[in-house]
Amino acid sequence: MALKPTEPTEWTNRAAAWGPWLLLVTGLALTATGLGWQWLSPPSAYWPEEKAEAFAEATASAHSATIHGTPSELQTARTRYMVLRDELEAARHRRETWGRSLAIGGVLMAGTGAWLLRRSGDDR
Repeated sequence: MALKPTEPTEWTNRAAAWGPWLLLVTGLALTATGLGWQWLSPPSAYWPEEKAEAFAEATASAHSATIHGTPSELQTARTRYMVLRDELEAARHRRETWGRSLAIGGVLMAGTGAWLLRRSGDDR
C-alpha cells in the first residue's frame, strides 16, 4: 500500500515557517549554555563536599606515610589517594564533556536552522 502525498495543512505550513527559526534560536541558546557550562554548573554537582574532604584526608595521609609511615601504611595511603584522584579526574572530565556536548549540539542545531532558513529563502 503506497502512501499518497497529502495537501499541506495550516499546521504543516506553520511548522515549516517557524521550524528553522526554532532550531536556530534553540541552537544558539544551547551553544551559549554549553560554552558557559563551567560557570553554570557547580562543581559540587560532580564532586560532593564529602569526597573533597576524603581527598584532602587521603592526600595528607599519603604525605604523612611517605615521611613517617611503614611501607604497608604507605602503600595503603597511596592506593586510597590514587582511587580518589582517579574519581576526581573522572568528575572533572564529566563536567567538561557535558559543556562540550551541549555546545556542539547547539552549533549543529543552529547550523541546521540557518541552512533551512537559507534554503527556504532560495525557494521564494
